Order: sequence, then structure tokens, then C-alpha cells
Amino acid sequence: MMPANVQDLLSLLLRRRRAALIGGSVTAAIVLAGLLLMPRLYVAEARLLVDSRSNREGIRTDQPTESGGTSLMNTQRDLLLSPGVRAAAIASGVFADNTVYASSGDPVQLLGGRLDVYAPRETWVLIVQLRDEDPRRAERGLQTLIDAFLAVQSKLERDQAESALSFLGHQVDESARTLQAARDEEQDFRIRNRLFTDDSERSSASQRLGNLQGRRVVVREQVANLTTVVGQYDAALAKGDGALPALLAVDAIARNPMVSSLNVRWLDNQAKLAELGQRVLERHPSMIQAREQDAALRDGLLSAAKQVGDGYRGELAATQSQLAGLERTIMQEEEELTKYKEALVRLGATSDRVRNLADIHERLLRRRSEMQVDGRLEAVRVAVADQPQARIKKAGVWTPLAAAIAMFLGMVVAAGTAVIAEARDRRVAGAASLPSGLAVLAKVPFVAHVPTPGSDGPLATVSRALRFNLVTAKPPQEGRGQVWLLVPSSAGAGASTSARHLAAAFASAGLRTLLVDADMSTPGQHLTFQVDPHPGLDALLAGEPDIAPRTVQPNLDLMPCVPPSAPRPDLLAGHCLPEWMEQVRHHYDHIIIDAPPIDTSADGLSLAMQADGVMVVVRDGQTAMAAVQNGHLRLAPVHERVLGALLVEGHG
Repeated sequence: MMPANVQDLLSLLLRRRRAALIGGSVTAAIVLAGLLLMPRLYVAEARLLVDSRSNREGIRTDQPTESGGTSLMNTQRDLLLSPGVRAAAIASGVFADNTVYASSGDPVQLLGGRLDVYAPRETWVLIVQLRDEDPRRAERGLQTLIDAFLAVQSKLERDQAESALSFLGHQVDESARTLQAARDEEQDFRIRNRLFTDDSERSSASQRLGNLQGRRVVVREQVANLTTVVGQYDAALAKGDGALPALLAVDAIARNPMVSSLNVRWLDNQAKLAELGQRVLERHPSMIQAREQDAALRDGLLSAAKQVGDGYRGELAATQSQLAGLERTIMQEEEELTKYKEALVRLGATSDRVRNLADIHERLLRRRSEMQVDGRLEAVRVAVADQPQARIKKAGVWTPLAAAIAMFLGMVVAAGTAVIAEARDRRVAGAASLPSGLAVLAKVPFVAHVPTPGSDGPLATVSRALRFNLVTAKPPQEGRGQVWLLVPSSAGAGASTSARHLAAAFASAGLRTLLVDADMSTPGQHLTFQVDPHPGLDALLAGEPDIAPRTVQPNLDLMPCVPPSAPRPDLLAGHCLPEWMEQVRHHYDHIIIDAPPIDTSADGLSLAMQADGVMVVVRDGQTAMAAVQNGHLRLAPVHERVLGALLVEGHG
């Protein structure tokens, strides 16, 4: 989105200061270096006086203010710049000792780029300037150009308008042939290099590369999954006599229909064997027969499990081969795309030449048309008022001016870089970017430090307003506390800080409040309140009795937590959590739960089942949109309890 005013632009540059600084600095440095390293040339200058007399009236005007006089000056200017005059100057050999002309593919065009002709307004004077590395050569070259121009001018005076039109007609035809040849060359280059679009990102090579990269992601995932299964299979085989239970513990093998069927039959036979052992002796024929049948079933089950595992091993080898083929194909497509981009660069140079030739051709056509209509080449005399003289000082870019130009272009590129970086950002940008159905309950200011819960400040003010809104939206029941869950959409969203201050806001109103740290992967509430987390919520949910919260402030208790010694993904999904929550509802007016990020843990959904209201904490400008959308989808089973979002604003 483009900034609407200067304040928005400054805010955008502050947010994207790194990209803007890099882009602007690099651009300014390149422009400044380019301007300062430009070759500085000496300038030779001469002044020509144009004397126009009417054949019919014998009157000369003092100033070329009428259209005929202005057109006459333009005609002389174009004649001085014409390829014929420049070619005559090159042919004289005056520039033969200049290596720049010798190495140029088109010295006539190079001379045109170094030649300037202009007429001050309301005068009959032409000022001619020629730039060259050597001052004396600049003077000689300019004199040669003027001599060639005067020679052509004399011929035009002799031949009048017909000769002039013939000359310009030849130039027009020559420029037309050159222009057509350049256009044919450009078209042939496009066809030869298959340049059907000037945007390399939309080329067929780019599209094929994108499709192949997408397939590579899928195949890599398949290889990873198969590698895991084969690793589990090899680990199970390494256990020797205990391989069968280990093989059946591999989910991919156990779910195989053949293995599953044999496993059921084996388990049924073992049950029958146990029942038979209670009725007959070990040497009884029925017992011997049952053991043989059990051994046969076990051997068959082991053989089937190995067969399935070997099948996964073969599938892994085939998928790895497919991935290797994809990698080779992607490398080939990347080379094709690189060639396509290089061809586009060469095409750009050809297109620039075509445009220059087209501009020259258009100007020649316009001059010929003006001469045909006006018939202006009548008795024109041009005299040299000031002989060519080179300046002592070299012509080039003034250093302060170069610095100003570089700074200006750097600022423009910095602003453009910031706008592009903002447009490509896929993070949350204000309340309007949140998913539909997730309204903003409050905008919480971000703080880089950890403020004391309950202290005055913008965060405490927002927390008190949020407390009022929650109690108003969901009035409490008599004798039964309300449970509020704050679940971050991703790590670092600011949910823990918001939970602390919301709990402090309830406590400051004289309400019995309990803050529960339920983020079992990275708990941190005990660090802020400086209490011992042992024992905590993790031990209580694991079955240890008589674990009470700690009082940390008036009317505010804390149930801390430490990560369990062993991963327990089902700890919050057991029966202990709802039973404990039912108990604390009768002892507290409000219970604030600090939950783990919804994008990395399923614990948030288990906690949401126990809450009266769920608030999703989103960090503005930091949280990815995908994380917010995925978290919103994960909370779909309890959507009626989702009150909205807390939007944490500001940048750390």
C-alpha cells in the first residue's frame, strides 16, 4: 500500500529502515561513483553568425522571432548535427589519434554524442561545442566540423532547396534502411532466443522451475517420512530376538492390513494358549499342538513385518532416485532461466539502439517535411564569429552537484525499497488484516521491558479497560469464578505480559484472582514474580496432591509451572485439569490462564475447553498472517468461546 502522506511515509521508512538504508546507500554510492568517475573532457566552443536575406524583398530581421526565422535556425542546427557532416569530419582523420574513436563501432554516432549545437533565444547566433580528451584536438575537430558544415552550406546555397531536399531525402532513406535493419535484427534476436516476454518471471522456464521446485518439496517430504520409517525398521531388526515387538511398535508397519490381520490371529491364539494352560499340563498333546501353532503364527507375523519393512526400504530408494532426478532437472531449468535473463539484457541494448535510430529518423522526416512546406533554404550565409577555442577547465560533473544528485536518487530508491518491502510483507498489519470473525477486543501497547504488573502506564490502562469489557460481556455467576484464556498465535506475541497485567487489573479491583502459567514448554511467570516454581501445575496435573498457588500480590495468586522432566503431550488432556479447574472456580472470582502458542502446541485447545472466554494474542507487524489463520482454524471446535483478539502494537 502506497503511503498517503508524508507522515505515513516517515512511519514506513522507520519500520523498514534497514531495507531503506541499504537500498538508498547502495544507490547513492553507485550514482556518486558513476558521476565522479565519468571521464572529464575539454570543451572547444565556436560561435556562428547566421545571415538570412530575402531574395524577394532584401530585408533582414534583427531577431528570428517569426516562425520562418526560428525554423531557419533549427535547420542550420540540424545540418551541423547531420550524419553527413560528422562523417566528413571523421573521414578527414582529425580524430585518428584518439583511441576512443578507433575502438568505437560507430565513430560517427560517438562524435554526435560529443557535439552540442544550440541557439540563444532571439538571436541569429549558433553556439557549437565539441568535447574531447585533448584540448588541441577538440579545437581542430571542431574547426573540421565547421569546415564540413560550411562546405555543405555552400552546396546548399548553390543547389537551393532541391539539392537540400535531395540531401535530406538521402539521409531519410539511409536512416530508414538502418532503422529497418535494426528492427529486423531485434526481431530475429527475439525469435532466435525465444524471448516471448520481457518479464523473466513470467517466462516458460520460470514457470517450469516453479513447478519443479514445488514437486521437490513434496518429494523431499516423502523421503523424510520414508527415512524415518526405514530407520525405525532397522532399529527394530537390530534388537534380535526382541525384533517382533519393536517391529509392531512401528506405526507404518503395524497399520499394514496383512500384518494387522496376522497380529490379531496371533494375539487370539496366545489368549487360547493361556486358557488351555490352565486346564491341561504342559506335556499334554493339546498344549504341544497349541504351542506349535503359536510359533508358526509368530514366525508368519515376523516374516510379514519384515516384508513390509523391506517394501518401505525399496520405496525409499525409488523416491530418493526420483528426488535426485528432480534436482538435476531443476539445475538445468535454472541454467535455462539464467540464459533467458542474459538474453533479455542483450535485447535491451538492441532495443535502445532501435529507439535512438527511430528518433533520428523521425527528426529527419520532420526536417524534410518542413523544408518541403516552407522552402526556407534561400540565400543563407553562415559566418564564423568566434574561432574554436578550448576551455582551460575540464568539463564534468561538479562534485557538490554530483553529491546532491546521488543523495536525491538514494532517497527516492530508499522510499521505493521501503514500499516494496512493505508490500511483500506477509505479517499482520493492523486490525483490518485479521481473519473475519476475529474482532479486536483491545489494542495493547508493546513494551520492550517487563513492567511490574499493576503499575501505572499505558499497558495497565488498557488492562483495566479490558477487565471492564470482559465482565460486561460475560457477567459472572454467583459463587463460580470465570476462566479467561490468553493464547498467543505464535511465540513472542506478548501473551504472558498481557496475562500478568490483566490479572493485576482484576486483583486491583478487589477480586480474588488466580494467574495460571500453562505454557509447559517455556514457562516464565515465576521469573517475573520471583517465586519458586516447584512444585507447580505440571506436578499437580501429573497427580501430586496438595499443591497450592503462591500469593504474589494482594488478591493475586500464581500457579507456576516448570517443563516436565519427560515430554507429556497428554498432560493437559487428562482428567486432572477439569477437576482442578472446577475446584479453583469456587475459590477465585477470576482465573487468567497464560497458554502456549497455538501454532506449535495442541495444549491451547485443551485449555480452551475449560475457559469461559478465549482471547487470541497477535503481535502487530511481527506475527505471520499464516500463524493467525492456522490458529483461528485450530480453535474452530470452541469458536463460540473465542471472544476476539488482543492486538499488541508497536515494535521492539
